[in-house]
Amino acid sequence: MICVSVMLAIFLVWPVLFGGAETLSEAEQRTPRLVPQAKAAETRIVKAESRSAADNSLAMLTCYKRYEAAFGNCVGADAAQCRGVAADKWDLCEARGVWPE
Repeated sequence: MICVSVMLAIFLVWPVLFGGAETLSEAEQRTPRLVPQAKAAETRIVKAESRSAADNSLAMLTCYKRYEAAFGNCVGADAAQCRGVAADKWDLCEARGVWPE
């Protein structure tokens, strides 16, 4: 804790002692600085793929409901690994909006 306090004190006092701080003239202080504008992000439209009726019914389920179904199907010796895969797919579904196959 003492080390952190000493480092903080050095960090705060260093510009004062060695002139690292910029001083602005009165005119510069009164004049607002212009900040360059970031370019507008390009947007693109992604068309949804056509799906069959069975796929549409699955797509209507929320990511959590799909996770619950996948988690419930995990039984046997590989259940822990299956549950991990289900959790990963749930995370991807939340990020992308589509359950990964």
